[in-house]
Amino acid sequence: MISLRNKYPKILTLSHFGLLFLFLAVTLISSVATYWILFLEPQINEYSRTQSNLIAQSQSWVLADELDRNNIRVQMLKDRMDEILILADQKTDIPYIHGITIEIDSSNHKFHYISRGDMNCTNCFSTKVPLYAKSNHEILGLATFYSNNDLFNFIRENIRSKIIISLMLVIVFIAFAWLIIWKQISKAREVDKNLSAIFDSISFPMIISNTSLDRLVYFNHTAKQYFGFTNDDLVNWRPAELFSGSCEFNSDTWLKNKKITTFECEITNVNNQKIWTQATITPVIYNHTPSCIISLVDISETKKAQYNAEVASRAKSEFLSTMSHEIRTPMNGIIGMLNLFKLTSLTDIQKNYLNTINISSEQLLLLLNDILDISKIEAGKLTFENLYFNLLDLSNDCINLIENRASSKCVEVYLDVPPDLTSNLMGDNVRLRQILINLLGNAVKFTEKGYISLEIKELNKYENSVELMFLIIDTGIGIPENNLEFLFEKFSQQDSSTSRKYGGTGLGLAISKKLVEAMGGKIGVENNLGHGATFWFSIKLPIASKSSIEDKPDKISKKLITSGLSILLAEDNEINSYAAKTLLESDGHHVTVAKNGEEAVNSVVASNKVFDVILMDIHMPEVDGIEASKKIRALADAKKKAIPIIALTANIMQDEKVKCIEVGMNSFITKPCQPEKLNSEIASVISSE
Repeated sequence: MISLRNKYPKILTLSHFGLLFLFLAVTLISSVATYWILFLEPQINEYSRTQSNLIAQSQSWVLADELDRNNIRVQMLKDRMDEILILADQKTDIPYIHGITIEIDSSNHKFHYISRGDMNCTNCFSTKVPLYAKSNHEILGLATFYSNNDLFNFIRENIRSKIIISLMLVIVFIAFAWLIIWKQISKAREVDKNLSAIFDSISFPMIISNTSLDRLVYFNHTAKQYFGFTNDDLVNWRPAELFSGSCEFNSDTWLKNKKITTFECEITNVNNQKIWTQATITPVIYNHTPSCIISLVDISETKKAQYNAEVASRAKSEFLSTMSHEIRTPMNGIIGMLNLFKLTSLTDIQKNYLNTINISSEQLLLLLNDILDISKIEAGKLTFENLYFNLLDLSNDCINLIENRASSKCVEVYLDVPPDLTSNLMGDNVRLRQILINLLGNAVKFTEKGYISLEIKELNKYENSVELMFLIIDTGIGIPENNLEFLFEKFSQQDSSTSRKYGGTGLGLAISKKLVEAMGGKIGVENNLGHGATFWFSIKLPIASKSSIEDKPDKISKKLITSGLSILLAEDNEINSYAAKTLLESDGHHVTVAKNGEEAVNSVVASNKVFDVILMDIHMPEVDGIEASKKIRALADAKKKAIPIIALTANIMQDEKVKCIEVGMNSFITKPCQPEKLNSEIASVISSE
């Protein structure tokens, strides 16, 4: 554990300053006292003595003159003595001279005169001065001046008292300042104690560093256990070393912005174990210094679970891809043979049978698409296109698709749109069609009599977009109130009897809700139990520009160029191969069949002419469609390497499409495909060459 002195450098500096201040004050007092005793007071005394001598010298002339003038008239001298003695300071009125002793030799007698005043004072200076006559410079006598030095004593005492008072104030100030400093240190230590207790109670490593991440300031108990820190590491260890492994941390960005940063990082603990952590670097002011807190939360188990999840997701994707392929491949054969069957002469009964098979096939495909769409939505791999489409055409197509099913139950179907409806739009018409078909199909399923109506309204029209409301109204059985909250959940139906009676998986509404919300819209239902329900959704779509409308593909022009083509069909399934070859040849094309990718490449290389288009199945034995396409695109012959390639696959996952585009394929068709779709794609890739 780091001590307070290590953790609070600023506070220690303050205490050191207090100690230094105290030391300087003591030194100052000692120096002033020493200066006073050894230098200043002797100088004052010497100055006082000198001044006393000067005064005595000047007064000796006055005294001698008086003696000479009065011829030693004692009484007159005595009367004038005060004038000689009283030499007072103007500010203090303290006399310099306190007394005079005069010795005069005369022919008559020896005269001694002592003035008023104290001549025995302890601090007095005595100065003997001869008295010379002014007229003839004869010596008249000897005078001893006694100076009590009161002025200098006053000065000395005042200076001394002021110094003492000043020094006492300094001492008091120092003591008060030191008391404040000590309280601050005590508080800091208490805060340190509390912070240490808090930090040490945290179950994950926490480190405080300078903002450059090159100096360790603090570490808690957990960090000590994780990394084996000692107090020596406060000097030797750089926190940046934590992020030298597998990390998403950019030190340059951190140093530039110094904002809260969270990232995942693989660190090595004291036992050389790799541990995944979620690291957070937070800028703080620590001890009045810009610093940062580094917290490390162990997410090894989460990462492990996330990796079990990723593996499971991949396994699920692979499973769905396999199932999609395995189901769509025979479905492609069934629908292909049905399309061939349509070309033969059929009785009315046979046509009814064929129509029933078609409906069943379409329902099976819808179910398969629903399952795959749910998986794509949950995996976050659902993408939306932004293409031109006509809303009226799309709505009519949806009505036509459900009309046969509705008419078989004697249920009327209506399309209700305002005459000024904005119809030329941009968006993903496939997804919008899917939503409408799901909701209309749901209405047909639960309506035994009455009608079904698709109503479209404009809620708001903007400069470049329009907000639309779609309402699917039916006169069916309605929805029990207790089932409304679960209506849009996966695999949800009213009850088990609903599934037995009406069929379905309960995926249609869940998919519709997710698609609408993914397109930025809202969806809901208004219920009238026993009398029907109204499903509604609103979305905002861009209005198509004039150029987008003019760029609409011309289906008629494409059909004109899709006959008599030389086509290479790479397909390993014999039924699918036979159905596709027969349908293409019925449209006047010449078809060469390859049973795998290797045969497809050899056919391209060996052919004397260049194929117009290659239909390439993705999943084939030996060499699959992806590898075969790579080899074709790597051919030396410029014309053969540029042959348009259309991928044929039973896998509709987005990853599969990406792979096809990456290897240079021109288009992508999902099995099973209708002849119209196949002809349209062939025309599209041919016309773009």
